[in-house]
Amino acid sequence: MEIDVDAATLELITNYNYKVALVSTGPQLNVFPAYEAGSTYLTDTNTANHQYVGGSVVCDVSCYYVPADPPSPYGIAQDLNNLTITNLQNYFLFEGKSAGTGQLRVEIRNPVGMAVSNDTAKIEIKDIKSMYQRVVATIDTSIPNNTIGSWTLVPGFVPSPDETAHYIVHVHGWNNSVWQKTCYAETMFKRLYWQGYNGRFVAFQWPTYTTSWLLPPSAGHYNKSEYQAFKSGEVLADYLDQIYQFSPGIAVHLCAHSQGNIVVGEALTLAAPGRATHYVLTEAAVPAHCYDVDPTGVLDFGEFTQKELEDPTPDTYRGSFTSIETVLGKKAVNFYNPLDPAFTVWFRLNQLNFKPDRPTYYYDMGRAYYSPSMPDREVTDPFELMSHVARPRSHAIAVTPGMVGVVEEGLNLHNNETLNFGSQIIDHSGQCNYDFIRTIPFYHELMRQFELGPRL
Repeated sequence: MEIDVDAATLELITNYNYKVALVSTGPQLNVFPAYEAGSTYLTDTNTANHQYVGGSVVCDVSCYYVPADPPSPYGIAQDLNNLTITNLQNYFLFEGKSAGTGQLRVEIRNPVGMAVSNDTAKIEIKDIKSMYQRVVATIDTSIPNNTIGSWTLVPGFVPSPDETAHYIVHVHGWNNSVWQKTCYAETMFKRLYWQGYNGRFVAFQWPTYTTSWLLPPSAGHYNKSEYQAFKSGEVLADYLDQIYQFSPGIAVHLCAHSQGNIVVGEALTLAAPGRATHYVLTEAAVPAHCYDVDPTGVLDFGEFTQKELEDPTPDTYRGSFTSIETVLGKKAVNFYNPLDPAFTVWFRLNQLNFKPDRPTYYYDMGRAYYSPSMPDREVTDPFELMSHVARPRSHAIAVTPGMVGVVEEGLNLHNNETLNFGSQIIDHSGQCNYDFIRTIPFYHELMRQFELGPRL
């Protein structure tokens, strides 16, 4: 926001106790002095550091609240009636505190508080949840089951009148609470928006178990969540079909994180050709063999194949998602981090120690069984086999470079000097956990892969 005054008005403000006030006739705003003009605080580290230091916004004199509000947690002074105006051109940033439409009025007030000059601008502040669509999957969580789940749209979304004919459907991973599902979706939506995306953003939310990262995988319900991811894929397939039936000209771009790629992989396995346009895997918790039958064993992971000699399991994962290229009409693209601890540690230990997921599951003489049943129940459902019994022969595609069957190499999240995702758990969702400037290459490449022309 730029407030310009002429030399005579600046003289009145500087020497004659005239004041500049902001008045909103609609939504509440927070207003902060800007370090400089423009939006470089989003793209330039130096500008951002000057704008934001020590956990709060830098304010030479004060931050202004329109209308006045109770003190902020940072204890920043409030004075909407006395903006700090020291130049002919003055720059501020603002954020919405409440949704609504109205006018923002700048007033020049004389020493007794009377407005002697003013200018107005129309303003509209939207709740971010009205700007993107949330789709919630509901499934039968019993194992096994043959029930196809359903999906519902969360009320409140209002399509933009200039929305383009594109959907980006984001699918979260394992261990996401409702708050995390929302936070990650909104972070991705905002960062795509800043890249110039003007289509519809859809957050597809499925029921995953949550736990502490410090607990063993089985105790954390990772395997049960994998089963639910497969079942949620059936729901996503139906949602994609509905988009195609009612909006056949829409280009659907899929982006999934971690175990959410099980959801997308199964959905595309069930979907008819043309139901999706592009698919980018990010830090995908899916064995590489799902995308390539790999008859020569190039993708074999030594620890897993050695464990098979000692403790054999069925080779059920292999080739599970090789049909996705038929649906897309092209290969999917892999954004991977070879140092991601979710796979170098968690995924690896889960496959070694909890496949089969004893004591409730075991594999004997070429057959899998669920032992709490009386008598033991033979396991034949492929979803249950993969999530609770079968050990993959390959590592996760999240740490696998190069072409893998129907998936081509995309962005190496570690070997990028700006991203530089490493081996800390925060790196597993670095595209949402790190600041916008650091993650620009991620969203730039995501937009490029979706053929949407990134801006930044």
